[in-house]
Amino acid sequence: MSRRVPISRAARSPLGIGWRCRLLFHWSLLLCCVACAEWLAPVTAGTTPCQQDQDCEGGQRCSQGGCLTPSIHCNQDGQLDRGEACDDGNTEDQDGCLSDCTLARCGDGFIRLGLAPSEAGYEACDDGNLDDGDACRGNCQIANCGDGVRRSDLEPGEVGFEACDDGNGDVQDACTGLCQLARCGDGIVRLDLTAGSPGFE
Repeated sequence: MSRRVPISRAARSPLGIGWRCRLLFHWSLLLCCVACAEWLAPVTAGTTPCQQDQDCEGGQRCSQGGCLTPSIHCNQDGQLDRGEACDDGNTEDQDGCLSDCTLARCGDGFIRLGLAPSEAGYEACDDGNLDDGDACRGNCQIANCGDGVRRSDLEPGEVGFEACDDGNGDVQDACTGLCQLARCGDGIVRLDLTAGSPGFE
């Protein structure tokens, strides 16, 4: 009696191994294209035509025959990927690289830590704006009387109010050392005026 030889599933399949391999390849290619598409903005009317990246300007890439802008892809893996200004692998917003993979800067709303006052990039404050007239100046230093910038966010009588700030350190001119306007009777003799001039003391 002859023995029956087992037939493999691949052999029984009318499509065989080759068809399955081709199917797997096409699926892999499709998934790759979908993943790559996430890196670029879609092609729209008015997109500059191109054949290579050198045909594009402003950091754009040539894809699908058009110049496309890479989208930010911040994955915080510690590797600098396309679209990332930095990637230090953490979600800390008070170091040199923010959690959205952009470089820390004065005015971003996060006080940068880890730097000495003498180091570039040091911030004593950061209120998220570059207004020089409030408590945190546009250079991320705390406003104070004598810095040459008059605070405009306070009313007379409030602590820190400045009627003037000439930044010169001279307490005997039109702006006193307390950033108040000089006046007769304030106990400080003005020395910046000559006899006969209005305000001379």
